Amino acid sequence: MKRWIFLLGLIALSACASPVPPTHQAMPEKIGVPHFVDSAPNNGDIFAVAPIRVVVNFDVALGDASAITVTRDGAPLALGALTFGLHKISMAATLPRDAGDGAYVVKFKACQADGTCPEGQFAFKVDSKIKNSYADFTGNRTITIRMKDIKFVPATIVVSVGTTITWLNDDAVDHFVNSDPHPSHNALPALNSFTLKPGEQYSFTFDQPSEWAYHCSAHVPAKMVGRIVVK
Repeated sequence: MKRWIFLLGLIALSACASPVPPTHQAMPEKIGVPHFVDSAPNNGDIFAVAPIRVVVNFDVALGDASAITVTRDGAPLALGALTFGLHKISMAATLPRDAGDGAYVVKFKACQADGTCPEGQFAFKVDSKIKNSYADFTGNRTITIRMKDIKFVPATIVVSVGTTITWLNDDAVDHFVNSDPHPSHNALPALNSFTLKPGEQYSFTFDQPSEWAYHCSAHVPAKMVGRIVVK
């Protein structure tokens, strides 16, 4: 636990020194599990609102004995039924609605075709105080986010359920709007644009309350990332 608190402190300090939203690390750790690809949330993420589910992705099919458990501040949470994605290369579990602030640890068992069930874990934090730094657009039915200077402007916002957001590429290079994590993009599978050339736009209507992390897959190393709280 002390190591986790120390790592979160480093994340917060580095975020404050840059224009990157202080809620996102560009890449998760691979946590030593064979065939692990990525997860949502990413290991080390900090949210203003608890996400509605956790997703773990692999590059091989998973067996039915696979499992996910989640604790908040050491106490186990009651999760929805485990579900598998296409070809069973991902698994997901739903968190309780408004699960609240705290330190979350996601542990998983990833059973594979060779009969092994390696176990791994990742962690994230929910801190509702950081929502005060998000631009508040609640009540607006439509919002425009500009993609300018390899950034989303604004990068962190709060909107109401049913809001349609349009991303407009104001840069001279191609961009994308991709749901976290990278490269699986399946925390919110419908939130994935094709290539947006200069001057092009992409729209999406948010109908699920949660906090949604997204990024431009062409500019992950440049930390072109954003967050949308839907309430």
